[in-house]
Amino acid sequence: MQDARYFRSQAELCLEIAKQMSDLKAAENLGASAATYLARAVELETQPPVNVRSDGPREQA
Repeated sequence: MQDARYFRSQAELCLEIAKQMSDLKAAENLGASAATYLARAVELETQPPVNVRSDGPREQA
């Protein structure tokens, strides 16, 4: 599972590429992708931490 840093990095990459494009529609699409990545990063950052058991799954009796 990716963490928020991954999604923020992808958003930055989309924006950097968009700045260099002469095709305005493609640049707009990359901007939209960046917004989606940032939204996912924020979502991950605002979720409470998940408790993961280190002793493995338990058998049901």
